[in-house]
Amino acid sequence: MTRQHALMALTVAIAAFATFTKPPTAHAASLPNPPNNLCIEDSGGCVPPVAGSSHGVKWHPGHYVLTPGYMTTTSLGYTSSTISALASEPNIVGVVHRIYWAALEPTRGNYDFSKLDALLALCQANGKRLIIDVWDRTYGGGSSAEGYLPAYLATEPGGEGGWFARERGGVMARIWLPAIMDREIALARALAAHVTGGYTLDTHPYVEGFTFTEESAADINNGDPASYSRSALATQLNRLAAALPLAWPHSNVFGGANFLSGEMDAMVGSAVANRAGIAGPDTIPGKPTAAQRVFPGQTEAGGTGIDYRGKVPALFMVQRAEIGGTKGNFTPQQIYDVSLTYGTTHLPWLMKPSDATTTDWPNEILPFVRAGGHPLNTTCPTRYTSCNTN
Repeated sequence: MTRQHALMALTVAIAAFATFTKPPTAHAASLPNPPNNLCIEDSGGCVPPVAGSSHGVKWHPGHYVLTPGYMTTTSLGYTSSTISALASEPNIVGVVHRIYWAALEPTRGNYDFSKLDALLALCQANGKRLIIDVWDRTYGGGSSAEGYLPAYLATEPGGEGGWFARERGGVMARIWLPAIMDREIALARALAAHVTGGYTLDTHPYVEGFTFTEESAADINNGDPASYSRSALATQLNRLAAALPLAWPHSNVFGGANFLSGEMDAMVGSAVANRAGIAGPDTIPGKPTAAQRVFPGQTEAGGTGIDYRGKVPALFMVQRAEIGGTKGNFTPQQIYDVSLTYGTTHLPWLMKPSDATTTDWPNEILPFVRAGGHPLNTTCPTRYTSCNTN
């Protein structure tokens, strides 16, 4: 065979092979698109690719429950029956659960999210979304951080002992120090990237959002401890507000904001600019926090500011202080009405036990929510590219 004949034969063979292997036109549309990203865990599990921006931020505003307990190193802070009972309550969108830092990071950089995974699976099984609320301080109690804050913070370089004993009782991580805030941001990133049930927490359809507890440091004075100032704390909280949306691009993130005198205007503006929402500990009619004045359009000093409602989400909780505590005994209707003024999109109600003389969960709050007709702002925030309501 001449060289020319050999080349002709090879060409015919290649053409025949291509014809044989080409998929039929009628079935081309059924072929899946190739993955745009692959993530292989150490365990060998295959993780779905992170959704693109076109998938939007998960968006399920409405009424949530605030579980009465806290997750620590030794306690879950909830019972399975508490969560399971919500399955028959369609007007309750989900659960906010408070988790102490130490329960998630036993030693530096070594995370244990097993308790959180179990809670998320329970919420999913009962059709409820979860908002993760990580706490870096305690209120009341003694000066020990054991079970609440990671022990390694005490020796973290640049951390000045890691935490501070509050004058009113309890401890607070020294998050006004860059070294401690670095560790808090690292935790937030590790949580977002954690894989459970075939998703990262950020992409998990039943994880609605993430927040750190409020910023309040009302019983810490400027210069006491020496490194503390309100401006130093605000600077680090602004760092956190910038980092959270980058770590959690598909989830609602909320920056804790309450009473940080002289800093609230800039703090709220910085959070909104970074696509972070605002969270606060209470919803008290007639007694808005500094954040609840600034968010709807006042300045901290009482002047005319920027109305941020509808731009980002707002998570203002209902706790014991306003339902029979030190701030009053308001009805669910009164609290709901003022929550609309404050711009609340996600409204968590404390599951306060039955109480014959004050507003409680089973006798007043649950019937109010169950009755329906009390919507919150459901419009996709304008700072989001899009929202995913699936």
